[in-house]
Amino acid sequence: MQLSKKVIDLDELSMLAAQGVPDGAGVRSTVSKLLLGHLPNDRSLWAQEMAKKRSEYAPFRDEFPSNPVEIVRQVESEGDHNENAEHADNGLLHRSEYSEIMEQIDRDVKRTHPDMHFFCGDSSFAKSNQESLKNVLLIFTKLNAGIRYVQGMNGISASLFFVFWSDPGDKNAAWS
Repeated sequence: MQLSKKVIDLDELSMLAAQGVPDGAGVRSTVSKLLLGHLPNDRSLWAQEMAKKRSEYAPFRDEFPSNPVEIVRQVESEGDHNENAEHADNGLLHRSEYSEIMEQIDRDVKRTHPDMHFFCGDSSFAKSNQESLKNVLLIFTKLNAGIRYVQGMNGISASLFFVFWSDPGDKNAAWS
């Protein structure tokens, strides 16, 4: 099997993946990470690369409050002199643009995959996954102000989030 090699041939893996990738044992998650460039093709570097990516992601995730839409509303009502004003502006978007984007992300995430218990319903599990998906989209928006958030990114991100989270050999849920 291609994934058991020390160095994986990404061209060969891509051709094999085009025929379908099985769900079991984290194969789909691993193949996705490799083909998206999230993991290097050298297996010996995987743990190091994941640790590096998590250490890069953690400060961004921790910067956002638990309910970013409410924080923006609070900052807007208090004016520009609030010490939390950076949460609404981020130095990349005007406060009104950021507020609008955050509200759009919130609406879209609530409508994401209504047929999947993973994302919908009142369970703490679904709500936690929604918050994680919002964090991913907000961080993307913050780091890519020129691209910004557009409707539909939630669906693409949700699919990747679900596949990565479903990896039984990884602790992904703690990093979302």
